[in-house]
Amino acid sequence: MPALILFLLFPILEISLFIMVGDEIGVSGVLLWILGSAILGVGLIRAQGQHMIDQARTTVQNRDEPMAEAITGLAAIVGGILLIIPGFLTDIIGLAFALPGLRNITSDWLHKSLSKRAQTGSAGGHAHEQPFPGQPRQEPPRQSTGAGVVIEGDYTVVDDGNDPRQQG
Repeated sequence: MPALILFLLFPILEISLFIMVGDEIGVSGVLLWILGSAILGVGLIRAQGQHMIDQARTTVQNRDEPMAEAITGLAAIVGGILLIIPGFLTDIIGLAFALPGLRNITSDWLHKSLSKRAQTGSAGGHAHEQPFPGQPRQEPPRQSTGAGVVIEGDYTVVDDGNDPRQQG
């Protein structure tokens, strides 16, 4: 429900910001702001995309964990996309993802959030709840009894008559 409220309030906030800023700097100033932020966003995406490719290549060569660098790069790309979208609120959020100092803070938060969700096994919402309507509910992880590793699975015995243990 809060996501729906946010989804409905966001355009209203953007429109009201357009009106308030337009009254202060004029229509031409607003249009220049939109154009400038879009150009900045495209430039950021191009530069960060190339940087991510170079960083991934270096990470693979050094056999390091790429997660932190990937999230930082994706945060910058998300910032660029938000800068391309017209609006002052999206520009503010986009700058939080795009500027290096703020990007480190947002990417660290995003990395911790994704790591926490990966550990609990939930892609959204609460752990072990139904992810999408109509799909089966996920079972919670089973607790270990300390009796060793248990691997569950199905098998089929295939007998072709060539078992060397059964011959003579």
